Amino acid sequence: MSGEVAANTRDADGGGEQSQNAASYLRELPRDFQEAVDEARRLLNHDPTIGGWDGFGEEHGTHMEQVQTHAATLATNIRSGASRVSSTDQSAEDDFTDGRAQAPIDGFQHLNPNIQVNR
Repeated sequence: MSGEVAANTRDADGGGEQSQNAASYLRELPRDFQEAVDEARRLLNHDPTIGGWDGFGEEHGTHMEQVQTHAATLATNIRSGASRVSSTDQSAEDDFTDGRAQAPIDGFQHLNPNIQVNR
């Protein structure tokens, strides 16, 4: 154990990057889904015919768009979270000098103003 307390923001950001890559693969998901529905309709366009392709494609196409949007949002949130944690870590590190916390001028009174200090 190193004795350090910090978040592994490199791994967190790496996870965000992987999520962005996955989201990029889903960018064309709605179009690909619609093409698959159109191809199925074309291949099955014989007796006995099957109806409902338009409704099916529209209903589930909307879900494909939502999946795409959620994937992109997830990737953005992971990377943003990693960035915020890194910023917080840096700020906390700046509050320490030579391994000692810089005590506030009023000691612990900033935590509870009712604390009486005897000087």
